[in-house]
Amino acid sequence: MIEDTNDMNAHTISCIWTALEKIKNSQDKAAYLRSTCKLIEAPAFKTIPFILQTQKGEPFFTWAKAGKPECFVTIFFKVIKLDRESGCVTLRLLRPNKCVWDDELNGVRFRRICEVDFVTESDEGVTIDPTNFSAIKCFDPAFVKEEEGLD
Repeated sequence: MIEDTNDMNAHTISCIWTALEKIKNSQDKAAYLRSTCKLIEAPAFKTIPFILQTQKGEPFFTWAKAGKPECFVTIFFKVIKLDRESGCVTLRLLRPNKCVWDDELNGVRFRRICEVDFVTESDEGVTIDPTNFSAIKCFDPAFVKEEEGLD
């Protein structure tokens, strides 16, 4: 369970948890406004994309569609669910329009991250422990492109 203490590590945990909670609340508020107020013609921000940084200063990455031709590696996520009791967070994987993985490096290539123009939602998720991360970086919601017929 996430608790506030004076411990420095707990402060870092609280910062990541708080940021994820604010992102989720913003996404939920946008969905509510779109569904209840037909007069709102503002852009729909159902997804606020972000990346997480590991304790070693590297971007957190995972893969989707393993074993299939459409397999991809991503560092981009959308928060789906926060579970206060367990302290776990469920994230949706966002697919970058350009590959961020480098086979020679056997890792994520920073230059390739900068070449990504947009991301799209996938149907895959991952559950994380936010205590494993030291930083979070949000992107403009316009970074997410809607695509019909997602995997």
